[in-house]
Amino acid sequence: FQPSQSDPCLFLHETEKIMVLNYCDDQIWLCPDNDLIESYVLKLKNLGYDLELESQGDIYSFLGIEFDTVGDHIHLSQKGLIDKVINYTGMGNAEGKDTPAATNPLGSDKGGEAFSEDWNYATAVGMLLYLSSNTRPDIQFAVHQVCHFSHSPQKSHGQAVKRIIRYLINTPTQGLLFEPKPEEGLDCYVDAGFCGLHGYEDEQDPVSVKSQTGFVLTLFGCPALWQSKQTDITLSSTAAEYVAFNMAMRELLPLRVLLKEMSEKMNLPLIAQSLVRSTVFEDNMGVMS
Repeated sequence: FQPSQSDPCLFLHETEKIMVLNYCDDQIWLCPDNDLIESYVLKLKNLGYDLELESQGDIYSFLGIEFDTVGDHIHLSQKGLIDKVINYTGMGNAEGKDTPAATNPLGSDKGGEAFSEDWNYATAVGMLLYLSSNTRPDIQFAVHQVCHFSHSPQKSHGQAVKRIIRYLINTPTQGLLFEPKPEEGLDCYVDAGFCGLHGYEDEQDPVSVKSQTGFVLTLFGCPALWQSKQTDITLSSTAAEYVAFNMAMRELLPLRVLLKEMSEKMNLPLIAQSLVRSTVFEDNMGVMS
């Protein structure tokens, strides 16, 4: 096995066409031949490594993520973690909401009522952050808002966390549905929000004029990586779009390199074909010109 030049946690066996992705003390082994995986795991055990294969014959649950295969479609969800955060915050009997956040941005609420819930704010936000990063991009923006105040939450921030959980109560089994479209390549959708907290925060506070970046990278039409975060202070909406475009490219270009390496060493012609062209969808004329 050789470590990937793009990702040191990914190991590739070019001869046997095996990929091993390592995450702390968990691994995913990928190979067209399951018997070959078991053979190599046995070799590592004989060398003294303490390894245990999951009983399922295919990817079923990795780091709390459930994989359900229906034909050519794959559904990823984390209902177990959703139930956990609902129970942790004592909201088992709460009514659901149709959206994860209010229409107005969430500010620092200086001078507002103090946070007084029975649960720990940072713990609840941590669970929501894990959800938003793996299977629930629909709550990414809302979770990013509440993350800002983990060090000193107010009552309004606790209410915002509850709003996200109420949305999850309405959508406990939703997640990512992968429906691969081989004719589509590695593409990017990017946008920015200019001075999103202007008028909601103290105008002398720099955070009031920071912009928001959001983007998603798709491979074969399936979301592969996404992000929503507050970024720099810019002087125009076009400048904010430039920052967002720049951040998206910092993810797109290295991912192209990683996929190219995988396609060459694992003999995956479909991925190689998808890298012929990447389309970036951007709606700002100043950036596109």
